Amino acid sequence: MKKIVIVLFVLIVNQLTQAQEINVSITKSEIFKDSKRHSQLKFSESDGEGGVILVRSFYGGLTKSLKGYYIEHFDKNLKLINSTVIDSDDGVVEEVSVKFGVINLVRYKKNKKEKTYDYKLFSSPIKDFSFKEENLVSLNKADIRTAFAVGLFPFVFSNFSYLDRNSFGEVTFSKNKNYMAISFDIKQKKHEAHRVYVFNDKFELEYVKDFALEIKDKYFEYENVDIDDATGTIYLLGKSFKNESRRKKKKGKINYHFELYKIGENSQERLTFETEEHYVSSMKIFYFNEKLICLGFYSDKRENRFKGVCRYDIDSKKFALEQKAFLPFSEQFMKDKYGKRKPKELSNISYRNVFFENGGDLIINAEEYYVTTHQTMGMNGAPGMVTYTYHYNDIVVLKITAKGKMLWARNINKKQSSSGDKVNYYSYTSTYLNKNNYFFINCSDKITKLSKDRIRFNEGRKYKSNLYCLKIDSEGSLTYKSILDDKQNKVPFMVMGGIVENKNMSDILFLGRKKTKKQLLKIKIK
Repeated sequence: MKKIVIVLFVLIVNQLTQAQEINVSITKSEIFKDSKRHSQLKFSESDGEGGVILVRSFYGGLTKSLKGYYIEHFDKNLKLINSTVIDSDDGVVEEVSVKFGVINLVRYKKNKKEKTYDYKLFSSPIKDFSFKEENLVSLNKADIRTAFAVGLFPFVFSNFSYLDRNSFGEVTFSKNKNYMAISFDIKQKKHEAHRVYVFNDKFELEYVKDFALEIKDKYFEYENVDIDDATGTIYLLGKSFKNESRRKKKKGKINYHFELYKIGENSQERLTFETEEHYVSSMKIFYFNEKLICLGFYSDKRENRFKGVCRYDIDSKKFALEQKAFLPFSEQFMKDKYGKRKPKELSNISYRNVFFENGGDLIINAEEYYVTTHQTMGMNGAPGMVTYTYHYNDIVVLKITAKGKMLWARNINKKQSSSGDKVNYYSYTSTYLNKNNYFFINCSDKITKLSKDRIRFNEGRKYKSNLYCLKIDSEGSLTYKSILDDKQNKVPFMVMGGIVENKNMSDILFLGRKKTKKQLLKIKIK
């Protein structure tokens, strides 16, 4: 009998400890109604006084196409102070910045009459929402290289991002939004060519830079751009194929390498680095503490498989490679995922976030994501409608040290799928605070026990889904807690569209909706 009492006491203590380790506060706005049923959180910026500026996109019609944006100012208690509506016909909102008491919307519009791509600035003082328009960049359509299917299939992922849309001009801010760049892929037959416009935080043009790479456009794949927040220097990463062939492997060797460009107003430098005998489908560059860190997933078998993570560290001043590492997934990771060690590579892993610690250690968050299609039969055996199912399964979490060592890798078992209007209720939002990685997910209260040390979070019904917070600490240990169940909510909250609000990463905003009813939820990690 004493043994039973002791076991029960230990279980109770464990449950209490788990609840105490995740401590959050919750603030909800009042329920409000939009004129449009479907809306999503797109951008969030602090107003400098504890409140928040929100940009929400709304959709309509049979195809749920973009119709416009709600611009809203809420105080620290999520009470609405001011709002306005802008039409999407005036341009798509690409980025938002709030500085010096001014709201700035960077908008893109295809000007059919003038045959130009126009980037405009819509600005207003926070206090009165009186927006004025100013031209930033206007580029002739004939000069810009366009890519097939960009914008048509937003669900398609590479390792690290959606299909790139740099052909139409990619808008990038530096870390603290002291600089902004708009980059274009310029048409040239013999060379891969780019043009970059760089603006300061008052949206004054600092410089325009044209540069060409010694390779034909079809043999170069753009990856991404990052900006030095102190100087406005641009760093552009791309994948360059060799031997005038886009084959992944030729004569038994990997047929590509990666190229990094450092671009200033009056300078241009190039650095190349090989992937040895590893396949690396895609990489992404990050600027951190005067270092450039390139990250990607790699495989030893083929492009669409993943054995682990690769990391390249480059000194930004010397512009030289300091170290590189290819880090396979750990045995603990494989046990998390499969219940035992399996000598196999993964597929369908998509990057979500990277968080840096001051010492240079980093955390990678990724997800097992893929799309399946289903086609119905129409009249007389003709093909019918095609529907898409989006699968958001396991969460992958990796910690890599500044010296290029895999400290730990964890897999959180999760099984969710969605289609149509449900698509925004799944996946997750994550943040990083005090060396703890937090994830917010929608799931059922029925958590499946897979084995002694393994559990799986399952999907709930569309309007009957609980909100959970998961935490992985600095040692890779997982705890979790239900912070809202569906009985406490008048509307379900969409974790996929969550926005980490402030600079210290502790405040997260979610939009809840049920038909035309909307509500904002702010979670603060204590």
